[in-house]
Amino acid sequence: MSARHLVDTMANIATANGQALVLMDGNPVLRVRKHFAIRVAIALLDPIHPYPLRVFPDLNNAQRFQQLIETARQAGVDFIRMRYIEKPHLLATLDLPSGSRWIPHTTAICDGAAQDMQVSFSKNTKWRRLQKEHGTLSFLNGKDADARTVLLEKMLIWKKYWLRENGAAGTGFRDPVHLQALRRLVDADTGILRLHALMSGETPVAIEACLSSKDELFNLITSYDPVFEKYGPGTLLSKFSIAHAAHEGYARVDFLPPVSNHKLRFAKRKVPLAELQIPLTIKGRSAIAAAQLRSSFLREGDSDN
Repeated sequence: MSARHLVDTMANIATANGQALVLMDGNPVLRVRKHFAIRVAIALLDPIHPYPLRVFPDLNNAQRFQQLIETARQAGVDFIRMRYIEKPHLLATLDLPSGSRWIPHTTAICDGAAQDMQVSFSKNTKWRRLQKEHGTLSFLNGKDADARTVLLEKMLIWKKYWLRENGAAGTGFRDPVHLQALRRLVDADTGILRLHALMSGETPVAIEACLSSKDELFNLITSYDPVFEKYGPGTLLSKFSIAHAAHEGYARVDFLPPVSNHKLRFAKRKVPLAELQIPLTIKGRSAIAAAQLRSSFLREGDSDN
């Protein structure tokens, strides 16, 4: 992409809070954000897909990577963040700028034959209590356009409430580009974004959003009505969802980072991933070095306790 093409592209894209999507060959690949004096580009697919390099399935990764870096340079970016990457696959092919940093992450995977993914509900005490006190439970695969919109908005409200009550950051849920992408996928009804709900009669108890890619299902967001919290509705929905994924022919369900006890209840294995931070300027290198120093300090503090 030429510098002129890049300028024209950015000028024609609506921005929110200083953010913009940068296109490369017609694909949204970078979201540029300004943190104080630092301009950060977050590598994307559409723009919430978990593994960003899948945006380039038909070209050499190393060549495409250099194009991405050059595009970011032309946009005046100080450093690029890419998450999540299957690190061993890329290390041999990438020529990274000095000061680049790999940050380890882990995801939890439930995979195997369909019969292995099936989960029994009959012995679950909370399942029986919820049905006894609130009525028959069912699984809803949200396909109706109006129902999908209602489920998405209700799910986001519950998630924001949970984040606030638990003092969690949840920056993605304050990011207008992220929220716009979710709503756009619901409106487009392409099948990429799947919405599932645990229903008690006509009442949603828990809702999850998943991304569908060939034979993989990625669990993006799960939230629940706080009224039903004592029944563990998120766990019950996950059981339903895994069974449904097996019925639909998915080979694996990826719960995405970070790993939690809830996710490990269903996982058959853990897979190492990485976030890659690539500095493009002196300011970028300084920001990454400062973040690395802070992480080291926090780890040392934890080890002293």
